[in-house]
Amino acid sequence: MKSCSEASRHLEREQGDVNTTPNREKYWQRNLRGETRRWFEADAKYFLHQSLSTPVLNVVAKAYGPYIEDLEGRRYLDMHGNGVHNAGFNNPDVVAAVRRQLDDQLTFCPRRYTNIPAVRLAQKLAEITPGDLCRSLFCPGGTDAIEMALKLARYVTGRFKTISFWDSFHGAGFGASSVGGEEHFHGGLGPLLPGAYHVEFPNYYRNPWGFESEEEVDAECLRQIELILQREPEMSAVLGEAISATPVVPSRRYWEGVRDLCRRYGALLIFDEIIEGFGRTGKMFACEHYLVPDILVLGKSLGGGLVPWAGIIAKEEFNICRGRSVGHYTHEKNALACAAALAGSRTSRSTSCTSMPQRSVTTRSGA
Repeated sequence: MKSCSEASRHLEREQGDVNTTPNREKYWQRNLRGETRRWFEADAKYFLHQSLSTPVLNVVAKAYGPYIEDLEGRRYLDMHGNGVHNAGFNNPDVVAAVRRQLDDQLTFCPRRYTNIPAVRLAQKLAEITPGDLCRSLFCPGGTDAIEMALKLARYVTGRFKTISFWDSFHGAGFGASSVGGEEHFHGGLGPLLPGAYHVEFPNYYRNPWGFESEEEVDAECLRQIELILQREPEMSAVLGEAISATPVVPSRRYWEGVRDLCRRYGALLIFDEIIEGFGRTGKMFACEHYLVPDILVLGKSLGGGLVPWAGIIAKEEFNICRGRSVGHYTHEKNALACAAALAGSRTSRSTSCTSMPQRSVTTRSGA
């Protein structure tokens, strides 16, 4: 079995965008002892190695509130949380809701049946999401939710092509990797989904053209989208994060321009809020700073910081797939996950701020 020192020599090949300097080895030597070292090395032995995942940094013993804690009792403020802990890890209200659901002996729900927590969650999302979003489907993870949204867009429009953004991440599945804009997640796989086009996201601070105004950046990015729409007529959807997790914050003018192009060329607008939803931008949903998409994709914190859960919510007019299965996941109405999501959404709603800093969205957008 490799020692920490031996494993560190392979960091550059296995770890991707993390610290590959000798400081990583110093961290391991300083922190990985006894039981921690044993579990660390067992992880390296039994998991397939992949970038950003294995070898690991440390061994987590607990996760609560905004903190993670290692086996040595050291506590770390997790300011990232993988987008999961908007309500806090192991939020007491979420834990209590899940315990009640376990005591009620209702966790799994077979397909073609429903249950009260699932219906209540769909109703709650219809109430708290903006505009006329009202029809939900649930699934185990964000990648699945993205692919449900893509399928629904194909059914609605009768088209198959998409526009999404370079440097975006929409999940690690095959379809989600196709619309994602990071080579890291699809390089070496060969052909992906056909018709997945990409354009640049409006980055005002580091735009590659040397433009000095947001208006110029917006105009160029909208030009790229319209050029594809003009030359590739079978476009089903434009998919992006309302506010990029990178983070990049577009103007309201930009998203209004994208929406107008979608309407003009018959494509749907899909917002991926798997990371940004549930209070992370100062409003319950990031799209509330801009406009209502045709399909909203949710995940990560939808599970209340406790369980994996994701889904989509769309407009009534897109409820057209009665003869097809858009999702059809074994756990699409899992009562335990829905109970956690209900409790987590209440917590996120009560703790989210009322607005973002003015510069971020509205100051230069003409809003």
